[in-house]
Amino acid sequence: MGKSIESLPNIDLGLAVRLRQVGITDADALIQIGAGKAWQRLLRHGWQGGIDGLLRLEGAISGVRWTQIPFDRQQELCMEAVAYSQGVC
Repeated sequence: MGKSIESLPNIDLGLAVRLRQVGITDADALIQIGAGKAWQRLLRHGWQGGIDGLLRLEGAISGVRWTQIPFDRQQELCMEAVAYSQGVC
């Protein structure tokens, strides 16, 4: 088993439990699936994470607090979220 999800920034116990419920069991799995796909999987299972949740996941993968994600990357993620919510991807 790889590094625990809770050891990543932005991942509290509640989010770690939800990630495990959707099959993302450790940090390596989260990194492999990526923030966008993990966020989509969580939403399909009833999570109410919103854009800030997507940014938390990206920050966890990047090893930084979500507030430290570069603005350009935040914009890309927001565009992905909008596309997903409109059924484009």
